Amino acid sequence: MDDDKSRVLIAGGGSVGMSLAAELAYRGIPSVLVEERVEVNEHPRANAIANRTMEYYRRWGFDKNIIGLGISPDLPNDYQFVSSLHGRLVYKIALPSHNQLMDMVKAEGANDARFNQSPYLKNIMGQNELDAALKEHVLGQPGLIDARFGSALVGFRQDKNGVVAYIKNSVDGDVEEVKADYMVACDGGRSLVRSTLDIDLEGEAGLGRFVAIHFKAPGLNREFGHANIYFPLNKVDSGFVMNWDGGTTYTYHYILDEGEQPDDIDPVARVKAMAGWDVPVEIHSVQPWTAHALVAKSYRCGRVFLAGDSAHLFTPTGGFGMNTGVSDAIDIAWKLQAMIEGWGGHRLLDTYHEERHPIGVRNTNISGNYFHILKFIYRFGDVLDEDSPEGDMARDQIRAELDSQVKGLIDSSGCLLGYRYEDSSICVQDGSSAPPDHPQLYWPTTRPGHRMPHVWVDEGVALYDLFDRDFNLVRTDKTIEVTSFMMAAKEADLPIKLVDVPTHCAAEVLDNSLILVRPDLMVTWRGNLAPDNPQEIIDRIRGA
Repeated sequence: MDDDKSRVLIAGGGSVGMSLAAELAYRGIPSVLVEERVEVNEHPRANAIANRTMEYYRRWGFDKNIIGLGISPDLPNDYQFVSSLHGRLVYKIALPSHNQLMDMVKAEGANDARFNQSPYLKNIMGQNELDAALKEHVLGQPGLIDARFGSALVGFRQDKNGVVAYIKNSVDGDVEEVKADYMVACDGGRSLVRSTLDIDLEGEAGLGRFVAIHFKAPGLNREFGHANIYFPLNKVDSGFVMNWDGGTTYTYHYILDEGEQPDDIDPVARVKAMAGWDVPVEIHSVQPWTAHALVAKSYRCGRVFLAGDSAHLFTPTGGFGMNTGVSDAIDIAWKLQAMIEGWGGHRLLDTYHEERHPIGVRNTNISGNYFHILKFIYRFGDVLDEDSPEGDMARDQIRAELDSQVKGLIDSSGCLLGYRYEDSSICVQDGSSAPPDHPQLYWPTTRPGHRMPHVWVDEGVALYDLFDRDFNLVRTDKTIEVTSFMMAAKEADLPIKLVDVPTHCAAEVLDNSLILVRPDLMVTWRGNLAPDNPQEIIDRIRGA
């Protein structure tokens, strides 16, 4: 490598870009992170850090930094569908708080299977708070992360040896040339990198137009008490209201009518009308935005990769966008590590698009479908508040629709934990049948291509906590001989750790004696005996 060449250049320092920089640092891989903003975006966007994302953050110890930053871990995870914030409660989804979940685990597990699937449910906080915590984490690793906030990517070129990027300093306007082995574009929905590479987006554009009003209004939730999100269902107030701190600060995403323009909206008057009383309102920011369900045709061009919003644009329904982007970052990080350290095969980087593109399409479709269903529910007017047969019928109809179709907005375990790399060339399929791919329901499985299931091995200690950062061979029966397998990995310089699972926690879900887990916590091979062809398996999983 040239002395002046960086290993990985990350264009864009939002949630996904900073998560990628942190993951690479966790893997010992240095990076240059370039972000045009000096400070994080104070306008909150995403509100839920998904359980899968929290599992990844747990490995750095970063999960402890963000639990409780937004909604208190003592408050329940409630979601309320209301006729209006001053009307009737139509439907409610109630999930335990983070601390209640931990208490259930200490009391020998929760009866509901959903609460045993991960150490987390969701961490409810503003993306601005997440980004502030990520920035502190990133700046705390100057030896591995060269973080350049206040600098923007203005152009780049690449050849077979690397990438040359042109970085403009926003203070003095100077343009610096930065060389890197690889570049990952985390530069958002209007990605300069994607447009420069002439990579098209496919899917549905312009599903809906919104105005997001971020405001302070203590006491806004006086009618119904705490909820993470309120969904006002009448036509006049249609949209959703995100609660950021338990009852003081909110964002109201108001759906614009056809022909209505963002400038037509008086934010204070709109919030007061939605609240139904003269609540004191302090506006922090107002931003219009448009919902899409779009995915880039390709996630890779040579030594340049797309991740996060540069690769896919989501509707907000389900909270999948940022979380899908973080999983992109985790997938590409270990593969770049493998290439930089020399144990990755020549086909490994191709598997980034091979694995993540289908997930981008799957998740945007799920989110877009929820958006269409939810938008249809906003079809009723004042009848929702009527004490009449018509009012009863409208409310019953909405409850039935929410029960059967929209619970996945909140209860999305299948989408977040049940994704799988069905056709991945670096996962060794064993001929077993896949469990259903259902957006709401998750079936734990050690089938190759699926997420390694979560298991508690002791109070507060997850099986994941026993893993090293690279490959882990999980063994549920210590009598199984694995010397030849471990030697084959050593000969290929594949970093691997043998993890013997305590007998008392080798649950039914760990249904094979040997389970090989990738650095991204996905299963890549399993068996009841070490394979007769260990070198062939090792070469397969490292893309050789």
